[in-house]
Amino acid sequence: MSDADSQTIRAWTIQPWIVWERLETRGSLTVDPQFAGNLHECYEWLRGQLLQRIPGYSGHYPWWAYRTRPDLRRARHTRCRDQRFVLIEMELPREQVLEFPFWAWDCIFYGRFLSTNQRESADWERRLREAVPDEDTNPLPEPWLSELRSSWLRLFDSELPTQGWLSGSALPQSDREVVLEVLDRRFVRRVTPFLGARSPKNCEAL
Repeated sequence: MSDADSQTIRAWTIQPWIVWERLETRGSLTVDPQFAGNLHECYEWLRGQLLQRIPGYSGHYPWWAYRTRPDLRRARHTRCRDQRFVLIEMELPREQVLEFPFWAWDCIFYGRFLSTNQRESADWERRLREAVPDEDTNPLPEPWLSELRSSWLRLFDSELPTQGWLSGSALPQSDREVVLEVLDRRFVRRVTPFLGARSPKNCEAL
């Protein structure tokens, strides 16, 4: 059976240790906005899409996970020294998640036109700047805002290439991400604790 035919998918999420403690105690967790920080407006857009696309989704902000196991030798250096974190490996019911390429979400996060090729995106940006020269204009006037949001729907296209053209991403361009509403203890397969290694000085800039 191919991975696409399986009823479950394997995914990994990195969380502060306290998340794992609460998951063990409560059995399941949704995202608490109180601890989510300043959420970018694109997360509101995504939450609305998940309500339409995942049966039973009740409207919480999603948890994020990777389809490829993260390398903790690298990940620990992006987290503050001596703070406790955990890598949680999960086997998730496929109908409870959505999966998409990292590079495509990166386009949305930075407010860019989502296209399968750089030429189309650059052409849209050129036409936008001819009509709206001020790059700080937010929200965009119509019809540009609708065109931008319409392009974002490609995120859910099963034919969207895994390999993206966007440069400067923090993760390899071939990585895929998973979003889900509930962390459930029943789906956890392995837990790997680790300590952050980023210097306190650099943590202050986060």
